[in-house]
Amino acid sequence: MQTLQANRKLLYSAGLTALLIAVVAMGMVAVQPAAATGVSTQTTDEAEFGNVTAEVTKETLFTGKVSKVEVTYTAPEGETVDITVADETETVTADGTESHVTLRVGAFFFFGEHYPVDVSASIEGGETVDGTINADDGVVTLKSVGGEPEPEPEPANFDVGTPSSNSPVVEGETLTVDATVENTGESAGTQTVELNVAGSVQDSTDVSLDAGTSETVSLSWTTTEGDAADYTATVSSANDSASTDVTVTAPATPADFQVSNLNAPAEATVGSTISVSADVTNEGGQEDTQSVAFGIDTDDDGELEEITAQDETLASGASTTVTFDVDTSDLAAGTYTHGVSTQNDTDTAQITLNAPQQAPNFQVSNLDAPAEATVGDTISVSADVENVGDGDDTQSVAFGIDTDDDGELEEITAQDETLASGASTTVTFDVDTSDLAAGTYTHGVSTQNDTDTAQISLNAPVVDGTIEGTVTDQSDSAIEGATVSAGGQSTTTAADGSYSLTVEEGDYTVEVTADGYQSDNATVSVTAGETTTQDFSLSETGPTYQSFTAYAESGYLQVGTNNLRSPLPDCPNGVPENESKGCVKFTADYDPETGDYTVSPENFEFPPIPFDDTTLGTVPANNTLQGTITGNLNAETGEASFNAPIFSFLEDPALDDSCGLEVNVEGTTGTSGNLTGSPGPVQDDGTARSTLVDGTFSIPAATQETCGFLATAVNNDVGLPAGAGENEIVQNLYIEFSEETVENNPDAPSNSGS
Repeated sequence: MQTLQANRKLLYSAGLTALLIAVVAMGMVAVQPAAATGVSTQTTDEAEFGNVTAEVTKETLFTGKVSKVEVTYTAPEGETVDITVADETETVTADGTESHVTLRVGAFFFFGEHYPVDVSASIEGGETVDGTINADDGVVTLKSVGGEPEPEPEPANFDVGTPSSNSPVVEGETLTVDATVENTGESAGTQTVELNVAGSVQDSTDVSLDAGTSETVSLSWTTTEGDAADYTATVSSANDSASTDVTVTAPATPADFQVSNLNAPAEATVGSTISVSADVTNEGGQEDTQSVAFGIDTDDDGELEEITAQDETLASGASTTVTFDVDTSDLAAGTYTHGVSTQNDTDTAQITLNAPQQAPNFQVSNLDAPAEATVGDTISVSADVENVGDGDDTQSVAFGIDTDDDGELEEITAQDETLASGASTTVTFDVDTSDLAAGTYTHGVSTQNDTDTAQISLNAPVVDGTIEGTVTDQSDSAIEGATVSAGGQSTTTAADGSYSLTVEEGDYTVEVTADGYQSDNATVSVTAGETTTQDFSLSETGPTYQSFTAYAESGYLQVGTNNLRSPLPDCPNGVPENESKGCVKFTADYDPETGDYTVSPENFEFPPIPFDDTTLGTVPANNTLQGTITGNLNAETGEASFNAPIFSFLEDPALDDSCGLEVNVEGTTGTSGNLTGSPGPVQDDGTARSTLVDGTFSIPAATQETCGFLATAVNNDVGLPAGAGENEIVQNLYIEFSEETVENNPDAPSNSGS
């Protein structure tokens, strides 16, 4: 083969040399190649040998031929392949796929002479495959070697699964379509996966998959206004496609509450209740709750003032009938625009409200009656009555007198009167006053609607009687100038002590007063035309007491919730039974006119009161006055009261310590708590007895500030704090007025009238 190739090169060189000589011989005239008449490009049949395919292309150039051979081969990845055509060799490394290599083969042929072209291919470590492309038919004779070639792997194949979506979506929202793409081929690959909706590709993405793997892709379409419709969404690869139905909806319109069929009376009377109804329909695309109101244009400004309202909930397309019962009492007569309103619509109408017909109304005027009369007289009373209302009516017209001064007229007599609208009449009553007492009365004439009143004074009839007698002292001496009074009449006694009073018939209390004497009174009965005698003997005024001393003859003090009780020292008639215990005693400044008295601290004695059986042993309570005792003593009845601010010291004999407590005691001869005191009048010797009690005072708890470490023990032993009702004091007092102020018997009995 090498010899053949060398010969071809030699012949090619000799031909070129001859050509150049011919050119020179022609005087350096450029010689163009012969016209390409009959020159053609020919491709032989493909020849297969092993895994190599050879193609030979023949090109005629001048008188010679140059061939290009394209060899197509497939060999395992990484194998080294030597490909030789004629005398040209090219070494390549296979990549496992179908590959191509082109070799250019030159030859010099004379006038159609043909030489065979050798072709060979070898795989490193394997046999050489060769053949010949002959000049006649271009068929390469092959020698099969190396067995059957390995089959080529299947190419990538992208299958598309059934898509899913977020359908339906509203115009303006994004439709999302998801699909799983799987490479069912034997080779890796990359393909573009597309979403087609509404006839257009709306989205795409490149997907790379190894053989046998899958991936879920998400594609989207952002819809716009006008896209509302039903569609088929298709997801496709280069090999497959799958579809799903999707829907784009138009956005729902907002709720729209429209009002229609307003129904209400065209006319009514002020004060009546009218019924108004209307239909409300939600013509929008969404459910909503709205306030549906009834209103009236009360100020004629074109706006309805809301009278009443109610909430209504309606789905899209739903309707309801609303009804309002409207009280017209607060409206004036006139024509009004009214209606039912929602947020979206109002339906109006007009209504005329007429003034109500006024009920019959009987008014009273021109009351005429005497301003004064005597009990027993018959008085004539008249008044005008007019029906100022609408329509005829019959009413009772009455005359009455306020006999019990309660502001109401008690009916005395009455008569029925019938009056047409606008008519009037004069009524007259003859009234007997015999059953009335003397005095001033309010009286009047009344109807169901009105009353007219006046006042009348009824004087007592002249039915006189006489009370007479004398006023003397206890020695039967006449008292001149004494005042005698009865029934609003009064007189004074003459020098001989006589008096005389003229009064009306009846029972009277006659009272007598004179300077320097005690007053007196008596009850007498007077008969008209007769004289009743009543004499009086007055006692001179007794002494004036300005102070007294009170001793507790007996009594007790009980304190605390533990009911600790200790008796007061006994001092009968003001003398202590036990000198060492002394007496509860106080001396008071006394006002004889008012009975008020005061006791200063220096005039107050309250010896220690021992409480036994405490954890501290026998604890004395030493009581002192913190301020002034105030009270009142009625010398005539013995009734008394007192208010004493006491500071009580509870002494601990063992520790020589004390605990101070502030207590305010208020006593009375009346009832206090469960205790009852008894009063007694002042005796002839200037003494009296009175029991003072108090069950309502309270005692506070002992504190560290006032009692130190004794506070807890005192509170526990006594039971403090103790409120009202948990403490008691009883003092049976012996009262002794100061002798130097006694002028004579202070309570000498007076002579009753005879």
